Amino acid sequence: MFPAAYFGTNSTRSAVGHLKREKGLPVVRLLFCRPFGDDNRVTDREDSEPHSAARAAFETKWVPGADMPIQTIDVVSDVVCPWCFIGKRRLERALDLYAAARPDACPRVTWRPFELNPDLPPEGVNRADYYRRKFGDRVEEIVARVAAAGRTAAIDFRFDRIERQPNTLAMHALIEHAADEGAQDAVVEAFFRAFFLDGIDLTDRANVKSVAVAAGLDGTHVDEILASDGARARIAARESAARRLGVQGVPYFIFDGRVAVSGAHEPEVLLEAMLQAEPV
Repeated sequence: MFPAAYFGTNSTRSAVGHLKREKGLPVVRLLFCRPFGDDNRVTDREDSEPHSAARAAFETKWVPGADMPIQTIDVVSDVVCPWCFIGKRRLERALDLYAAARPDACPRVTWRPFELNPDLPPEGVNRADYYRRKFGDRVEEIVARVAAAGRTAAIDFRFDRIERQPNTLAMHALIEHAADEGAQDAVVEAFFRAFFLDGIDLTDRANVKSVAVAAGLDGTHVDEILASDGARARIAARESAARRLGVQGVPYFIFDGRVAVSGAHEPEVLLEAMLQAEPV
């Protein structure tokens, strides 16, 4: 199971095993998203803005004693992963489908940290050089394929605007803090948009702060977190725990601690996982 060191104090659920059956718990076996994986297939176009039910799920907090069933959704993700951005859109659509199937349900979504490139220096690296080292002569093919997948989710990736590949550890610390402020989804969305749509240099701490504040975080708190070695150490520890337990790529969805889905799959697949995760 995933230890408290990974999930933090806000979750007491355990997660299922990685891409296998463990202790009789069902796992939906799907594809991983690598840093620029090209093996996820897409068919349906989706709206670019979060749906109403999706927004409610991201903003809802659990109230003890509530009559409606509660389902937790933990999303292991990185803000520089294009498939994670696509997966967010598909999750939003899946939440609408779930709301239609279970009007009394109140799922809670929490974003969990994962770094695709944990060894990058704080100042990041040149994006073009990073691509060439990782993908060689397949860069244009892979970028085109991911861009096409983005368009099916109404995401107009602007990879041409990205000049630096950042280390995302500090951004994950801000995302974790945003959960306490009820602004986690807004902050995640803001970082996705800043990086993939606007090409903002997220190796620049001033830019990171600007994005986080515009998404609703207090500037003083942002400065404190960005300067905190302890905050970064906590994120690194949780990410290491996830890797030890088999999470090797993102997005990785964990539904109510019972069912795990790896990859940015279609909303209908995510809906099926939600239904499977419901208590019997």
